[in-house]
Amino acid sequence: MFDTIILCADGSEHSLRAAKVAADLARKYGATVVGLNVNQASLPMLEPSAQVAGISGAVYRQQFESAQERICDGLKRLFSELDVPFRFRAEVGQPVSVIVSIAEQERANLIVIGSRGMGSFKSFLIGSVSDGVVHHAHCPVMVVR
Repeated sequence: MFDTIILCADGSEHSLRAAKVAADLARKYGATVVGLNVNQASLPMLEPSAQVAGISGAVYRQQFESAQERICDGLKRLFSELDVPFRFRAEVGQPVSVIVSIAEQERANLIVIGSRGMGSFKSFLIGSVSDGVVHHAHCPVMVVR
């Protein structure tokens, strides 16, 4: 039923719960999980803001990459312990369109996403990523609370 599962991962508690669900489904169906972290802003755009805040561009870049590595390493550890095939992709762009595009590229049969990854006020202002993915994906989407 499922060969490839896209797991949307941002390091939040909701995405950790989604990872556990994706791992369980992958084990049950013999699927591969592709962890996907999408950062909404590109580094060149953010580095000037970091410099205004007193952080050098190099330090900001290091913190940004370190956060992605922490997410990747945590997921690799989880999926390795559960003996589930896993790959990780880090992308930059508008989260909904990138998630939908990567799911199509990977020929995913399912997208698993947490119900919330950011503060509720910010979600209200820019719209829910999970809601956008549900409405635009070519395949089933499981939203984990």
